Amino acid sequence: KVLEPSCGDGRIMDAIRDLGHHPLGIEVHAGRAAEARRKNHAVVTTNFLEHPPTTLFDRVVMNPPFYGRHYLHHIRHALRFLKPGGVLVSVLP
Repeated sequence: KVLEPSCGDGRIMDAIRDLGHHPLGIEVHAGRAAEARRKNHAVVTTNFLEHPPTTLFDRVVMNPPFYGRHYLHHIRHALRFLKPGGVLVSVLP
């Protein structure tokens, strides 16, 4: 299972799907979440930092917001969604 927090319009999820996986996205902006859904992605519309973590995911692939050091909060929260031995991959400044 693959999670993409702050998935926007689903561009990273497009690439994940091209590899044969069916990721779950989380996106706070309703318009961008709708764009991802139009591409047949599963997306929860909520603030990722407020979404309760569940250790269901083998992978988290993310491009967190870069303003200030806010991305650190996203990474710390994302780690809480991984199964033991899971892997987090992130774009970082």
